[in-house]
Amino acid sequence: MWRSLEAVHGFSAVGTLWRLELGVEFEPLAANFLRKRTTAASSFPCAVGCGCMHLVVPGGEVAVCQCEPPCCNDITVSPKELVVWELDVVKLGRALSWAFGCEPLHLRLLIPHTVQIGAFSSSATPLFLTTAQGRDEFQETITGLVADSKGPAFLVGWTMRYVDSRCKELLDRAKIQYLDLESYVKIESDGKLVASRPAQEVFERALQVQALPRDDGQHFRVPESVPPQEKILSQGKLRYCPGFNDVWLDDQHFDLRERKKARLCIQYLVENSAFDAGSARHLIDEIDPHVRKVGDFLPSVEIKIDHYFTDKTGRLQKLRKGLIQAAGRNGRFFLKVK
Repeated sequence: MWRSLEAVHGFSAVGTLWRLELGVEFEPLAANFLRKRTTAASSFPCAVGCGCMHLVVPGGEVAVCQCEPPCCNDITVSPKELVVWELDVVKLGRALSWAFGCEPLHLRLLIPHTVQIGAFSSSATPLFLTTAQGRDEFQETITGLVADSKGPAFLVGWTMRYVDSRCKELLDRAKIQYLDLESYVKIESDGKLVASRPAQEVFERALQVQALPRDDGQHFRVPESVPPQEKILSQGKLRYCPGFNDVWLDDQHFDLRERKKARLCIQYLVENSAFDAGSARHLIDEIDPHVRKVGDFLPSVEIKIDHYFTDKTGRLQKLRKGLIQAAGRNGRFFLKVK
């Protein structure tokens, strides 16, 4: 199925084309992971298999040949046949995450053709899905993911078709394990996705690695025992790893490793269950003294909560506005996680 899915341009086509590619697997895929678009198709695949797409006559139910010169008969098509089905990446990502035994997430990334669909439950290791079609798109994904890598991760893609030696080298150096769905996941008749190997075996084995020097000064990974990491925790729309180095608000990820004030502020409010106006904490009397004591910051003449969330890109201000709410004009703040 996955090789066929990779071949459908843009993951969007009429049912006839999907059936030609998927065969008996079309029905379970359509029932669970395809959705209807509101606009009808403007073209239709040739009935004799010449490879051309027939143009649907506007306002009619006829699709005419586009070959030069025309060599195929016109096709009569019904409105039902012109329904366009497209892949629902969110639903697919959620099902894949469950199949691999991960906690489902859907986080849009700046990396082309890539989303985070989950995190491995015993280690909070990210699970990414690439929807790349073609070698160029796949290499864009690998380049972007490796450049943005902050530690071990898993990347799932349709097949091994575009994984060349250069891609393997880049992924290995970034500690990213690639899993092709063609080898690891199958779809059952009811549309359920099932991993061909136990998820615990797949992920734990891949995580039991560490970098060792080679004679040429490079590194390679060999099996070693690695202590398990913590889970991703959540409070409403806020998700976070213990220590609050990584937090997610809705589907946006924020790396707070170098943003100690923001990190300590959020951590303090979470640990004190400040999730509504009644439990809000005072900035000057409670929040700021804690942040400065734990973070070892000098006292400040002017104290504003916005000062904790400043960066050149403005992303931290987005986190501040989306997560931290003033409880009126009394100087108290809480986390709006609902």
